[in-house]
Amino acid sequence: MSVMLNRLKNALSGDDAPDNSANNRQPRGRSRGPSGGSGSRGEAKRSDGDCRLPYSRPHFLHLSVDEVAASADKTSRPIILPRDVTKVPWCAGYAEVINAGKSEVNEDQARAERIILKNCASRSSELIKLNNAESLNEVTFQDKLEIDGNFIVPDCLDRPEKESEAETVGPAVDADLSDKIKESKERESELSDVEKEVDDRGDKIKNEINVRNKSEVIEDEEDMSSRSEEEKYQVLMEDKQITMTFFGIFDGHAGYGAAVIAATTLHYIITDNLLSIIDLLISKKAKGSSQSAIESLNSNDVDLYGCCVCQCHRHKMNQKSKAPVDINDMGGPLPIVDKTNDISIEELVIGAIEKSFQEMDQTIDKARQRFNDSLGGCAALAAIFFMGKLFIANAGDCRAVICHNGKAVPVSFDFTPETERKRIYTLANLLPHLLHNEFRVREFVRRPTRKDIGKKLLCREAWMSGWSLNTVKSDDLKVPVITGEGKRARLLATIGVTRGFGDHGLHLYDSDIRIKPFLSSVPDVKVIDMNSYAYSENDVLIMASDGLWDTVSSDEAATIVQSSLSTVEISNPKRYTLAAQDLLMHARGIHRGQWRTTDDITVFLIPLCCYGNNSSKV
Repeated sequence: MSVMLNRLKNALSGDDAPDNSANNRQPRGRSRGPSGGSGSRGEAKRSDGDCRLPYSRPHFLHLSVDEVAASADKTSRPIILPRDVTKVPWCAGYAEVINAGKSEVNEDQARAERIILKNCASRSSELIKLNNAESLNEVTFQDKLEIDGNFIVPDCLDRPEKESEAETVGPAVDADLSDKIKESKERESELSDVEKEVDDRGDKIKNEINVRNKSEVIEDEEDMSSRSEEEKYQVLMEDKQITMTFFGIFDGHAGYGAAVIAATTLHYIITDNLLSIIDLLISKKAKGSSQSAIESLNSNDVDLYGCCVCQCHRHKMNQKSKAPVDINDMGGPLPIVDKTNDISIEELVIGAIEKSFQEMDQTIDKARQRFNDSLGGCAALAAIFFMGKLFIANAGDCRAVICHNGKAVPVSFDFTPETERKRIYTLANLLPHLLHNEFRVREFVRRPTRKDIGKKLLCREAWMSGWSLNTVKSDDLKVPVITGEGKRARLLATIGVTRGFGDHGLHLYDSDIRIKPFLSSVPDVKVIDMNSYAYSENDVLIMASDGLWDTVSSDEAATIVQSSLSTVEISNPKRYTLAAQDLLMHARGIHRGQWRTTDDITVFLIPLCCYGNNSSKV
């Protein structure tokens, strides 16, 4: 699996991938590369190297060439919906609209996949993607890459082993019987004899199977009775399939390149990292050692840093500390402590997700160097349904909100220069050389002027949360590290988002000051136990890029969605797509001189009842 992912990443440096999909074609009349367009979050220094990465729209839209071109109309700004909603897992709702002219193309990207980690308990080597929510259209990971328009990775994964002779006995016998029946039709005079022969052979085979199954059950029961509870669970898991359902939104800026790469690759990297720990996860599940690392939907508990205090954290904080041990009384070297048993399933999955985000950012950086192009950057928001939990991973200013019982419950945290003030100022204070003596670290209640030099003014240092009076110095007249407020807040007067992928080539305009050291690809991950709540058909997870949240609050979004869902029959598979359309239309508005928002907008509406009420899932 590691070889497979390495080849996937290395494919970015190869020749142009065959453009065999209409979704991977540039809208007609537009010839700009992946860094085309001027992102509102910053401008990067970039060279004019040729682009090998094709522009694309989400794979599940299945747009034709003309439809891709029509979707880029910035005058009418049409709302684009999936033609076949069954191509999206659980018939989840999706809608998108292009910006009003800030960039050449829609820089938002999206991904929705359901992947089966087949027979993971003992032989986790196979990945199967479900393209259809109704029927299981099985495609191996290698097949998926071979038909994908962006990457070609030959011979990177072994093909599934052929079925054994024991597994094909049934079909072979059926074919034999079918031939005899066909022969009997040609010889009507012998029909009765053939039918009798068929019945006799069928009964004989059925009896043999029943006797064999009965003996196997007895042997299994005797064998299972001598096993431990953990071994019994392992045996049961060998015939089960663990699935991962992935939804992702990638809000690009300063070009579409980073967003396209992330949408095409991130879910595979996450899958690979989950496969590397799947045996450990199953073992912990068998032992029942999983701590309930859940953020309660109704809990407002936070620690001193504004982070959610999960139940597993409360458990650890409530544990009584042991009495101090005198090293001299131990009579030997310090023991080696293994904390494996103390680590919960949730912490393992969170670690896999965090590692995947870091690898994704590194992959984009390698692609930037090979393409000789900046590729821009993107905010990333992912929802991962796995092992009965919902993991919300956010790195940027996209937002996820659960609409439960008609109420909006935010499950992600927007990362902006204002919300990450403490981290940014601390970094600037510890590494002042990154600022090239062009910015100041101290934050004042207002921008000081020359008349304020020598006077006292309220300010706070990088390490402070409160305010104090300090004397203004000449260096305090420099531009602050963070300027502006609200949506106008900017890091180093350049970019309005502080986490995400890419932006490796982003510099302060006409200078050598790099922005990337202040940006982070580490996601904030929230965990929700999907078995702790009963979900109705109107309970959904709303995922959207910041273009939606610029004009619609979380509460307004929940109200709009509930109102829309109430007017559509539950049996209608398009009800969530229609609700997503209504929500997006409300955010975009009707063009009467100007739009409500001019940004790209992407929306997912994911029904929680399809996963949360399924108690049989692994």
